[in-house]
Amino acid sequence: MVLLFHFSLLNLMAQNNDPYLWLENVDDPKALEWVVGMNAQSTAAFESKPYYKENYDKILSVLNSTERIAAPGIYGDFIYNFWQDKTNPRGIWRRTSFDNYLSGNPTWEILLDIDKMSAEDNIKWVFKGAEGLYPDYQRFLVNLSKGGGDA
Repeated sequence: MVLLFHFSLLNLMAQNNDPYLWLENVDDPKALEWVVGMNAQSTAAFESKPYYKENYDKILSVLNSTERIAAPGIYGDFIYNFWQDKTNPRGIWRRTSFDNYLSGNPTWEILLDIDKMSAEDNIKWVFKGAEGLYPDYQRFLVNLSKGGGDA
């Protein structure tokens, strides 16, 4: 059953009969118009609920809180972190030493400012992670996506 489905999916893709293939181009005005319409429908459905505003405000306050725990990634002698907040909506990739992190009030070295880079390039970059070169982690491969797409 799974193999038949897999074959059918590959066949559909090979024939380009996917009715939503046009959504793959994230900058296409037609795709963006469709997304705006779907977002409007979803937003209206959410906003019609009596608990929406209270939940929205609570969630927004958690997401914008400066008291969030910085999820660390340990590479060599440093702790790395990707951070987003009100000031950095696209985010910053940063690092600090072990001792500094354990101090409870770390000073971060910004390695990559996605908001600044997006403004300079006039491209909406999305950070997709980074991989360090073992064993000394002096070089990293940083994964960025243009507009959040997979290409």
